[in-house]
Amino acid sequence: MLTPQKRKLARKLAQESLVLIQNKNNILPLKKDAKVALIGPYANSQKLIGMWAIHGNSKDTVTIADGLRQYTNNLTVTHGTDLCRDKALLKKLGFLTEEDINKIVSSPEKERLHIQNAFKAAKAADIIVLTLGEETYEAGEAGAKTNLNIAPNQLKLLDKLSQLNKPIILVLISGRPLVLTKVKDKVDAILESWFPGTEGGNAIADILFGKVNPSGRLTMSFPYASAQEPLYYNHLSTGRPENNSQHVGRFVSKYIDASARALYPFGYGLSYGKIKYSNLTISSERLFLDKPVKISLDIENLSDYDRKETVQLYIHQETASIVQPVKRLIDFTKIAISGHSSQHVEFYINASQLSFYDNIGRSHKESSKIQVYVGTNGVQLLKGKFDFINKRS
Repeated sequence: MLTPQKRKLARKLAQESLVLIQNKNNILPLKKDAKVALIGPYANSQKLIGMWAIHGNSKDTVTIADGLRQYTNNLTVTHGTDLCRDKALLKKLGFLTEEDINKIVSSPEKERLHIQNAFKAAKAADIIVLTLGEETYEAGEAGAKTNLNIAPNQLKLLDKLSQLNKPIILVLISGRPLVLTKVKDKVDAILESWFPGTEGGNAIADILFGKVNPSGRLTMSFPYASAQEPLYYNHLSTGRPENNSQHVGRFVSKYIDASARALYPFGYGLSYGKIKYSNLTISSERLFLDKPVKISLDIENLSDYDRKETVQLYIHQETASIVQPVKRLIDFTKIAISGHSSQHVEFYINASQLSFYDNIGRSHKESSKIQVYVGTNGVQLLKGKFDFINKRS
């Protein structure tokens, strides 16, 4: 199974799936001459294949440390802290024996030594790459959680390292969106890596050092707080939306202690360089059953970086016999766009894409005003509209 061709494919799949969700002041990609401290429970771990890799062997996995060593000789690697120090939680996972748990959770003396070594390495470095996240068995089937925060001992390590006021790159290994509300301001970049597989260490290093421009986009929104879940980009409208309502102040749909929006929305993800969307054009003011509408726009890469861009097309049907979501993704395309170049992108919307089902499974196509949204994620969008007429032209 571990042929060179399959390893190459595994590396490419991992590269495409990683999502860069923060990159303050373009701290990434890293320079090869930077002195890097790689810290954290996943720094030198081979447990990157995840819960569902039934036929995988973690011994075949490329670690993040091994991946980074291909780009720099100026690397210090330290454990930092355990993934989880909550023995009761680890026991509830249902997979681990007492012996397994005792191997995962270091003694108090070792934990103090881990943190001391991490702080020492970070102090001597130019850049800190901090690997945090979930234990493999926390994710996957029968792994539901109410607390989506990073483990307290990991946050304690982050707090300690942030005192040095050095750039911190967070590499997050997790099987679900985590709450990063208090984390994001303490780090300069965040690379959501999920469980990236056998070639995960190589893929992470390829992106951190700029061999590959990240192109992954979120298929789930990241919440501000655990209690927001389930959090959908395509939720139904309320009678009193926070914006665009006759009501103001307290009496609209919101939380009083947090934003009701996503911290990082559906479809979100960064790439190196800047991109510009413009000139959204809709070919007709009306769409009929037998004649699609063409949606076109221009996309310009304003940077030196070659990149891939996932262009996303959403619609909202203003009126219908069954309430419609505030936004619905109906198409997308992933394009490769060279540095300092432009591309013209076209979508075609036909009547079948506007159909919906009622409560007993019958398909409907109903005349309505259709709002069109095109953009780089579910929030940053160009807007247009047309009328759908449920008859032939």
